[in-house]
Amino acid sequence: MHDIAKQYTDILESQFNIIGYVSIRDYWNDFRKLDEYLKKTRKEVFDPHDRYVVDHGEVCYYMPHAEYSLDLFNVIRCFIHQDIDLDKVIIMSYHTTIERELDLLIPKSLPRPTVFHGLTWLNFMHDRIKNDVKHDPKDITHHAVCLIRNNRVHRSALYNGIKHLKDKILIKYRGDYLVS
Repeated sequence: MHDIAKQYTDILESQFNIIGYVSIRDYWNDFRKLDEYLKKTRKEVFDPHDRYVVDHGEVCYYMPHAEYSLDLFNVIRCFIHQDIDLDKVIIMSYHTTIERELDLLIPKSLPRPTVFHGLTWLNFMHDRIKNDVKHDPKDITHHAVCLIRNNRVHRSALYNGIKHLKDKILIKYRGDYLVS
């Protein structure tokens, strides 16, 4: 399930024939499923306005010393494996280095996907969280950090950087409260 705000999907759908939305998060553990999805949805002949939209809104996993994310590598390889031209792909991302990563991943002889920056994440935060908050920020009396969604590299790094503050900050990590 993608996290692209409706106002952007409406714009995309008014300009293009969207074949499918792909959220990298849905395939983190098994990119064979993405490959199968692309195989089922690909066309023998694409129309000029046909597009896939990739939601690249989450922080991706980088191998040590790699200059591109493993997740982006897998997504690009799946499109190439299914013989889907990359100019049929729109990537919605907040990563400011994504074009550099794509340059490293895609042979110069192949077309490039279109990249839109900042749209996915900002609107995910706005639509899903900000509108659901019913509390006045002035009512906050305790500092806290919640890192309980999926175990991810950036959450572990943040936790390791602040765990020494557990006597000052309530930290929720992997289902355990760390309080003194």
